[in-house]
Amino acid sequence: MSKELTTEHDNLINLSISRSWTMPEFKIKNFVGNAQITPYAKLKQYLTELSGRQSAVENMEYEHKKLELQIELEKEFAELADSPAKRKLHELEVFKLTTMFEKSSYRLRDTYAERDLYIKVIEDFNNSPEARLPDGRLLMDILDDAVICEQLEREHWTLRLAKQTAMDMIAYGRAGVGNMEAVTMLEPDQQMDVMKIACEFFIRNENRTTALLNATNEALMANRLPPSALTAQLVFNGQQITVSKHGE
Repeated sequence: MSKELTTEHDNLINLSISRSWTMPEFKIKNFVGNAQITPYAKLKQYLTELSGRQSAVENMEYEHKKLELQIELEKEFAELADSPAKRKLHELEVFKLTTMFEKSSYRLRDTYAERDLYIKVIEDFNNSPEARLPDGRLLMDILDDAVICEQLEREHWTLRLAKQTAMDMIAYGRAGVGNMEAVTMLEPDQQMDVMKIACEFFIRNENRTTALLNATNEALMANRLPPSALTAQLVFNGQQITVSKHGE
């Protein structure tokens, strides 16, 4: 099948293999870090991700070096082969292993990049105001303090369960069974904290959504609202909406 590929097709395949597809910093900060809600949980998640990337680096470095040695070994076997067929078979293995080695190089490069990016994100976090407790101490410096960490865990789970409960209320109009079961596992005072925060989040979001809906409807009726890039994907009466700038 490869013989049917054009040069352009080969270039596309090589690009897809060699291109770096590492997780972008934007995604790490917004959907890995901010998913944790509190700074303490965010730092823990960043460190967990960094640990995983370092383990991946160590494993891939081993496999990469192993491939390099296997290539050398197959070359030696090819030189010592006592028949043309055996020599060709070892040369074929060299070709296969060399291809694997090249792909391994790209994966190792990407793993290094992701590990280094998590290091940068953690350094950025430590240099930000949210990395410090109210008394000025760095969160990084209290991770071995069991008492403080327990307090921060309580805060994290209060806010996390409140947000999850509020998301249920936004989506379905009421708290879901799963989240309520988790909430009822807490002490009574923490249950009340969770539900108060969830209700506030829900009401504030409802008010914001209502205000935005009213403003959007007014602007649309007055023909003052050019379509966004997402809106432009909608089709009405067989016509796709055209994106334009304000005032055009």
